[in-house]
Amino acid sequence: MGPIVYTNIVIEGMLAFAALHYFLLWWRSRRERVLLIFSIFAALVTVVIAVTVSLVTADSIEGAQRALNLRTTFGTLAYPLLLWLVCEIASVRAGRLVKGLTVAILVVAIMSAFGVRFNGTVTGLDDIRLPWGEVLSVVVRDASVFSTGPVYILLLLVQGLALQIGWRAWRRDRLASMLIVLTGVVTVLGTIPPVLADVWRLPVPYIGILQFVVWIPVLSILLSREHARRDERLAATQYRYRTLIETAPEAIVVMDLGLGHFIEHNQKAVDMFGWPAEELATKSPVDISPEFQADGRRSIDAAATYLRQAIVDGTAFFDWTHRSRDGRDIPCEIRLARLPDPSRILVRGSITDISDRLQLEAQLRQAQKMEAIGQLAGGVAHDFNNLLTVIAGYCGILLDRLPPDDPLRSDVRAIADAGHRAASLTQRLLAFSRRAVLTPKVIDINSVVRETEHILRRLIGEDILLSVALLPGGGLVKVDPGHLGQVLINLAVNARDALPGGGGLTIRTEQVDLSAPVSISGQTMPAGRYVRLVVSDTGHGMSPDVKGRIFEPFFTTKGVGKGTGLGLAVVHGFVKQSGGYIEVDSEEGKGATFSISLPIIDEASGVAPATPADVNARGAETILLVEDEEAVRHLLARGLRNYGFTVMTASDGAEALRLVHDRTPHIDLLATDVVMPNMSGRDLADRLRQERAGLKVLFMSGYTDDTLLRHGVYEAREAFLQKPFALQAFAAKVREILDQE
Repeated sequence: MGPIVYTNIVIEGMLAFAALHYFLLWWRSRRERVLLIFSIFAALVTVVIAVTVSLVTADSIEGAQRALNLRTTFGTLAYPLLLWLVCEIASVRAGRLVKGLTVAILVVAIMSAFGVRFNGTVTGLDDIRLPWGEVLSVVVRDASVFSTGPVYILLLLVQGLALQIGWRAWRRDRLASMLIVLTGVVTVLGTIPPVLADVWRLPVPYIGILQFVVWIPVLSILLSREHARRDERLAATQYRYRTLIETAPEAIVVMDLGLGHFIEHNQKAVDMFGWPAEELATKSPVDISPEFQADGRRSIDAAATYLRQAIVDGTAFFDWTHRSRDGRDIPCEIRLARLPDPSRILVRGSITDISDRLQLEAQLRQAQKMEAIGQLAGGVAHDFNNLLTVIAGYCGILLDRLPPDDPLRSDVRAIADAGHRAASLTQRLLAFSRRAVLTPKVIDINSVVRETEHILRRLIGEDILLSVALLPGGGLVKVDPGHLGQVLINLAVNARDALPGGGGLTIRTEQVDLSAPVSISGQTMPAGRYVRLVVSDTGHGMSPDVKGRIFEPFFTTKGVGKGTGLGLAVVHGFVKQSGGYIEVDSEEGKGATFSISLPIIDEASGVAPATPADVNARGAETILLVEDEEAVRHLLARGLRNYGFTVMTASDGAEALRLVHDRTPHIDLLATDVVMPNMSGRDLADRLRQERAGLKVLFMSGYTDDTLLRHGVYEAREAFLQKPFALQAFAAKVREILDQE
């Protein structure tokens, strides 16, 4: 053996190494088929080289014939693999021509494997001595059964198609295109010696397989480049998906059921559970959960059930309670999904903290409860106001009949005062349930404090000392007096809860004259004169965190069922709606002070003169009185008749219409309740005005303001009386409307 044989043996070893190397690369992932194709191609070329070495060193006809047949079989098999490799590397889709050539070459290879001698029958062996003294065997053959020309045409078509594919890759990868084209040209040239030996039967030895060997390093280089690119793309994809996982709003963990603990997690999981990343990676779901779940099941049993469901069904969705490192329970919503893995059982968990959602649901239920309370309060207020109207009315009648020196007058006045206080209590009940609309009036702030003081003393208990210090003259402010009283009640209740063992509560008023704007709780209070209502206690105070959230609706530091979280929110809303400012000063262990500043109203433009009680309300006009409450209807009719009016009464809208149609009387004014069965006061007024244009109307109601809004009479506030009211006020209002142009 000489240099040519040794060179082929060396190439054979290198190709065998390449085949094994790329097969192992493919085996690791079993995804990149181009690695497997290249490995098979290199193995086939290795076999072809080994067969070629046997052919040029054959010492018998039988050995030469066998080597010639094997060379044809394995050599033709290598060509379609070469074609598919070029397509993969050049990222060109294999079309019909590629698939057709592949089928044709496979047919040739199969026929050769079954004994068809495309290269003819070996009849003898000749030796050829090369200039450097190496001797190679040259086979002598008779004519082949089939001409080998079409076979080589088929193989040249494969090489030509590879050249075309390489050229098409020019735009995507110029270096790869150039290497494929140049290698294809060299391969075509390297095919000339085999063609001379097989087609024209020239005594040329098979000294090499240049048409295969030159492809190996080129394809290896291109394949390495492509593999590196795919690694880069894979790394970029992994980074992108890792970023998505790390920035996900929910905690994501991956558990290996074989190991029994988490093997992956994102930063959100670390933040949620409070465990360091390296410690969290050793935890199981049960390790970060309380012993029992909300439904009473043991966490270990419930976790096994859900994990089994995820393995069998592929997914599982359920609510769960986790526990953080600091012992805080975290209500969660969990989605489990089994991850595909051939060697392990992996389950991914997406964990969403639903604490905020549950809090919102609780707030919604609380709001619905308050709405129900409001509806109940509105209904109670209607009936209560009707009763108070009757009480106040008959008290007025008794006072008119009793002599000035009658000792019973003080008793009747006490009954009337109790009725007034009951009416004020009704308004406070409506304010608490947020069913009443603010009705600002110019009042002396001290008067509201005095009226509320006796309620506060009973409310806070005997173990809390209430001190009231009112600035003489106080100051006039424009607010809703009922709501201002409710503000004092809410602040007193808040102070009482901060004084479980007793203490002091102080309420004082003062005037403040600002020459320049000041900042209060992040808002600018303009310069001017203000009345300041200060409520302070000696309780346990508040931390900065609590202080920053006390005005949030539904925020409370009290236990479940002990607070609505609405008291201070109502206070804040009332102050802002009244054009005022509220400030809180509190430290833990040093009590709390709430300061409410309201703009002072000048006395000259302040309180509108009230209608005198002895105003001349008498008249002789005809009044149609419609009221569904019998006691109120009789009282108001009696009062109007005492003032000289002619009164027609009806219990509802239908009776009023029949009365008008049957008697066709002249009616000067319609006084009607707003909310009545079958027909509202507004509908009745509209029907009568269609028949009697310009009819004057007075609406009255014991319902709350939002009910009146729904019945369309709130815009008629100048012709409206809110029950309860005195007979003198009712008659004065009737006289006022009748006198209007």
